[in-house]
Amino acid sequence: MDDSMAYKRKPDTAKDGLIKSNILYEAQIWPERQGWGTLPNREVFEALVRANCTNPGPLVIDIEHITIGGSPRSPHNNVQRLAQLKAGQYHKIVESAPASR
Repeated sequence: MDDSMAYKRKPDTAKDGLIKSNILYEAQIWPERQGWGTLPNREVFEALVRANCTNPGPLVIDIEHITIGGSPRSPHNNVQRLAQLKAGQYHKIVESAPASR
């Protein structure tokens, strides 16, 4: 079981058998929401993944907000872009991260 909790003063859960996850937050991928809704630059994303994979658990890409307004296709398009972070060339980056092996 993985530990993806990021609470301040969180007790050590390793003694209970939880494996600490690696969390990549949306603010790291899209600082100040610049370019949000577009795929990040591949090299920048790869560097972020590698820098955030320091724990033995899986990588969690934590997207807290998703635009659902605008055109009827907007939510679908945004979900598709987010899915691409775990697919195709981005999948290879995530899967090759040190903690994912």
